[in-house]
Amino acid sequence: MDRRPLRQSKRGQATHCAFTFSTGVLSGRTFDLRRVDTRVVLNAVEDWEFINTGSMDHLVHIHTNPFQILGADGQPEAAWRDSVLVGRGDRRRIRVRFADFTGKTVYHCHILDHEDRGMMGVLEITDPTG
Repeated sequence: MDRRPLRQSKRGQATHCAFTFSTGVLSGRTFDLRRVDTRVVLNAVEDWEFINTGSMDHLVHIHTNPFQILGADGQPEAAWRDSVLVGRGDRRRIRVRFADFTGKTVYHCHILDHEDRGMMGVLEITDPTG
């Protein structure tokens, strides 16, 4: 995988998704393996924002796809990560390219009690070319 900093797509802004983490739920829903919560296209670059409205910190983890945390200026940090800490009452933005994998995977709070209570979503990555 190319490890250079991700830039926004040539067409302008990267796709933006926002996810809210609160007590035991992710964007108002608990986990359901049969439901797809987020759909993306292979090789798409997206900006995601994690918003913590709860009273506890959340360590947000995305399976399969490393990402870069965006600074206040919107520029990606040099380091690649698979998790980001979102403090209570805080929000963090990331930029991620969905490369090298199609199918279903998950994103979730990496605190075991939180993911066990359903703070998790199903992500489906599709290849429009076949």
